[in-house]
Order: sequence, then C-alpha cells, then structure tokens
Amino acid sequence: MTSKTAEWIDRAKADLLGAQILSESTGLENLVSYHCHQSAEKALKAVLVEKDVSFPKTHDLPDLADLVEASGVDVDSVRHVLAILNAYSMAPRYPGFETNVGDLPGLLDIAKDILAFCLKVIG
Repeated sequence: MTSKTAEWIDRAKADLLGAQILSESTGLENLVSYHCHQSAEKALKAVLVEKDVSFPKTHDLPDLADLVEASGVDVDSVRHVLAILNAYSMAPRYPGFETNVGDLPGLLDIAKDILAFCLKVIG
C-alpha cells in the first residue's frame, strides 16, 4: 500500500470510528449517517489512488464504484449497498432531512463492509 493510499484509508477508518462513537448518543443520527458515507467514499478513493486512477471531485459512491470496476475490480458484491449509502452523501448536512435511528446499525455495517472490501482489494 502506498503512503497516499494509507492516508485515504486512515481517513476512512477515522470517519467510521467517528460514526461509531457518535452513534452512542441520541440526536446525532445525521452525523452518523454522513460519516458512514464519508468512510465508504474515502475507502473507494483509496482503491483508486492505489491503482493510480484519477477521479473527479465527487461524493457519488456508484460513480466511484464504476471507476473502481473499470480498473479491473469486481464491485458486484458491494454495488447494491453503495446505492443505499449514497443517499447520505449531502442530505444529512442540511435541514429537512432526518436519518432514522433504526437505520444506523445497517449503515454502520455497510460502512464497515465497504472498508473491509476496499482493504481486501488493496491487499
């Protein structure tokens, strides 16, 4: 793993840890969902950095998955959960959107699974 890739992975891990810690408090559901998304986004970008693939400034997980797939990685096993998590890219940051507390365990699991997938790909 290159040092640049490691930086992206460290950020992905930090976002996941932050989400896990925030999930222990009530009223912070939007922050939890946002950081779950951020963890997945940074993990996917780590794969792209490791494979020396340029990517645009985007928060769209399916778009990032397309780039990862184009680099030769089979993303079929995670594509469906990326679509679920993608809804939390921007909306939780603004009024009018509320993350359901019941969704948090699933979102945390998705973020963990994406990070694990990306670490496996990176090797």
